[in-house]
Amino acid sequence: MCDLTLVVIGKDWEALREFSLEHVNAAECILVSNDAGTPLSAIGNYYLEHANNPVVGILHADSSLGPGACDAFAAAANQRAIVGIVGRDVMHRYIWCNQGGGPVETLDCCSIFLRRDLELAFDETNFDGLHCHIEDMCMQARTRGLPVFVPVAEASHRGNVKVNGDRWLADYSRYRGRLERKWGSVVTT
Repeated sequence: MCDLTLVVIGKDWEALREFSLEHVNAAECILVSNDAGTPLSAIGNYYLEHANNPVVGILHADSSLGPGACDAFAAAANQRAIVGIVGRDVMHRYIWCNQGGGPVETLDCCSIFLRRDLELAFDETNFDGLHCHIEDMCMQARTRGLPVFVPVAEASHRGNVKVNGDRWLADYSRYRGRLERKWGSVVTT
């Protein structure tokens, strides 16, 4: 059992039922049904403050964890790094944990693992919806000299922009604009 509080967020209980708990070996696993559409930044900050373990992992319910993934993410986060399943590097390449991992500019919003004692917080003012809160957290970490990378682990994310539709893309574009106004040009997924 690793020193991880894993928070799995689904848009509703049906979405959460899709998440497999088979390989979750976190000390604490919390399933959050976000029927009310609470900003993900607010959910993240709540668990950064109230989790019972030094490492917090926040994961979309359409992600999957294989054997040892919780240990790999917790171990990497314990090295004072910000880590997740997938991100994009400075060359705009996608870096996946199940394809070798590596350093990234930002992580995808599907996942983030970090130590609670890093004194980082999600920006609930600018990112008061579903998008770009993790990318913003990565930029905060980078300004403090903290590494942001994708460790080697057996995990994946199924997100599909085409299924989400035009409304989702328009919402993402709005938050991407906020991210760029705050940080300038940012490489995102």
